[in-house]
Amino acid sequence: MKWHLIRQNLAAAGLTKRGAVLVLTLGLMLLTLRYTFGTVRHRVHQTCIKCRAGRCINTIAGIDFTRTTPSELTPIYDARFPAHEHVWTRSSCYRGFGLAGNTTYFGCGPMHPIRSVSPAFQKWFVESASQAEVEKFYAGVLSNDRNIQKATVEDLWKKLGLDETSQARVSSDASKSE
Repeated sequence: MKWHLIRQNLAAAGLTKRGAVLVLTLGLMLLTLRYTFGTVRHRVHQTCIKCRAGRCINTIAGIDFTRTTPSELTPIYDARFPAHEHVWTRSSCYRGFGLAGNTTYFGCGPMHPIRSVSPAFQKWFVESASQAEVEKFYAGVLSNDRNIQKATVEDLWKKLGLDETSQARVSSDASKSE
């Protein structure tokens, strides 16, 4: 390495060798602090598969702050079915934030197929379908088998009379509004 060129650049910048070492050390310390203590807040949005209530969980310094909001389906579901335990599924990506509000991580993955059905369409189905159809629908979307979940949602789309192009457009519009 050509040390004389480094010294010339330091001198041109007005830094001595000691000043350059100090700047480098401080920079490394800040990077270490940033990546060691960087994430101070996490956020995730979820939806209940049954009543489609929304929930936002903000975790700040290890303490959860949760906000739950009902959807247009929630009162209809509660009137038709007895009290239920929410079955939450992720409805957005996970995100972490640093002290300055900067994103420290962002994680996504496949979401539950119910996300392609807006709460308004699900409300229409729950209101208009027979009890047996509604129970079959919920048995399908609450299944642990992803293929059964997808097939159940696809059956609902067929009941709505929508083709794949309409599904994509409606799903996109629904996810923007949630």
